[in-house]
Amino acid sequence: MEKTLKVPSKIFQPLLHSALALVLGLIAGAILMALYGYDPFLAYSALVRGAFGGSAELAETLSFAIPLMLTGITFAIGVKAGLFNIGAEGQAYIGALGAVLAGAFIRLPPGLHVAVATIFAMLLGALWSIGPALLKIWRGVHEVISTIMFNWMAFYLTMYFALYHLAEPGRAEKTVSVLETARYAVLMPGASLTTIIFVAIIFCVIIHLFLVLTKAGYELKLLGANPDAAKYAGVNAKRVILTSFIIGGLSAGLAGASQIIGRPPTWALYGTLGNVMGLGFDGIGVALIGRNNPLGVIIAAIFIGALKNGGRYMEYTAGVYSELVGAINGLLAMTPLALAAMGESINQKAGLCNIGLEGIFLITAAAGVFGAELAHEAGLPYSGVVGLLFGLLVGALIGLIFGVLSVYGRADQVIVGIGINVFAVGFVPYFMMAVWHFPGIHIPPKEVLVPPLPVPIIRVSGITVLTLILGVLLHLMLHKTPLGLRILAAGETPEALDVAGVRVDYIRILTSILSGALTGLGGAFMPLCWFGGIVKEISAGRGFIALACLVSAGLEPLLAMSFAFIFGFAEGLAYTIAVTPGIKEAVPYHLVLMIPYITTLAVVTIFIGKRRFPRALATPYTRE
Repeated sequence: MEKTLKVPSKIFQPLLHSALALVLGLIAGAILMALYGYDPFLAYSALVRGAFGGSAELAETLSFAIPLMLTGITFAIGVKAGLFNIGAEGQAYIGALGAVLAGAFIRLPPGLHVAVATIFAMLLGALWSIGPALLKIWRGVHEVISTIMFNWMAFYLTMYFALYHLAEPGRAEKTVSVLETARYAVLMPGASLTTIIFVAIIFCVIIHLFLVLTKAGYELKLLGANPDAAKYAGVNAKRVILTSFIIGGLSAGLAGASQIIGRPPTWALYGTLGNVMGLGFDGIGVALIGRNNPLGVIIAAIFIGALKNGGRYMEYTAGVYSELVGAINGLLAMTPLALAAMGESINQKAGLCNIGLEGIFLITAAAGVFGAELAHEAGLPYSGVVGLLFGLLVGALIGLIFGVLSVYGRADQVIVGIGINVFAVGFVPYFMMAVWHFPGIHIPPKEVLVPPLPVPIIRVSGITVLTLILGVLLHLMLHKTPLGLRILAAGETPEALDVAGVRVDYIRILTSILSGALTGLGGAFMPLCWFGGIVKEISAGRGFIALACLVSAGLEPLLAMSFAFIFGFAEGLAYTIAVTPGIKEAVPYHLVLMIPYITTLAVVTIFIGKRRFPRALATPYTRE
């Protein structure tokens, strides 16, 4: 009788968790809409009609779902192997580029041509995935850091080719369209659904069968579930990691191709990469909803595809902005990175690992400008400083939420961090639209900006000076004070700290708040002290670069600040090259923008093997 009851529990409990998460997400969305004066019932009814109201609407929903199920597979297959491969975004860019190259410049018979273009795109996606895989295997570089760097490198590389070598004559907003022989057949006139949906579903099913029926699939799952047992069983971990990355790259490359040779009407890549952008990060949410099961990913992708397709109708019917559906100077460049890296160094010393710094940067950049403008409208002096404090407080609040979920909820810290990043990507454009009525960019009044210090020649912010001082103070606090020793003990021997009567949970919550506050200050710094405005992608991967500085420094605040300076120098160098006459003409702008990310990868690769990390890092602790 007991055995009979356990089987349905194993089957239905994951489904119940996913369903509960979806319901809570819809409720949260309804509350958010209600707060801004929209009718959530009208909005959701419009969403359902737009997604499933007829055969044409259903076809569009499936079109939106195709790339998401494939990028979802990329993340899911990584999780099965114990990896957090978030490189689907960059691999999809490269796959889309490959589809354009093979589809527009090779002439082959129908049928054969579309197959060659598909395979070529998949192979390029897999090739791009090998770099992070090798860095993981031979140097131990964490895949989150390396894949993010490769994502940004792929973004600028693909944009360079799209704008300068593949652009359609007279139409710089798109590349040349692929030939008709390289296009998948449209299944319904007037809709964008093509026969590539069958390829995508078959690919997902093959991955499921690979995991369930093959020895290689079993070894991959065993390594992810129990590395010690896998080692004892003779599993070659390096081979499994490489296999996981290659499968993920093939899937993401196919996702990129689906938007070029499998999606009318343009049959091309936009110059802004807009028809591919965001697919990789959306796939993370799809994989999590689908419980990292390839078959579950298909269903989750259709659900998210429905939100994306039906969400367009919400704006027409209920007035809800579509963004809601989604929810030079080296010293200046160094400042936000150093603040985030130093704050997170204290956090990880205590045993917590928050990879949501990118999302905190985005949210607090918007919050800082919002707070500064509120202070300015209220007639308060030093409104820019108020904005910085506002960003700091919002960052501290996010840090508190992360700490509570990780310490008391025992949530997976990496997934919570990814959740912060994904939420920020959708929420910030919506917030900008709701507050400033434009989702892409906002230039605040000059009066709210924080001017630099009156130093000749070089622009130096007071926050930069404060950052340098904080680096020294945090180092002294960590190694010379009782609180610092307790923080170190919380990450190394939490059991001993507990026996000594010190609450490990309090220490970790405190460091999480501190990490969020410093990262929030860095986020508000970017629009108020550096750029003079905010764009929705203002962080540009800097949260992950801060993590790279931190890892390279072995979690030491002063050393992390030094590595942040190296990145700041690389970014300043890239800017100098981009504006220097005689050089800027010789070196393509978009290739120059890759310099900071290549530099970050080089630094991490050189120093990662020499660092030691706390024994209890990212490990929940429960008092006995």
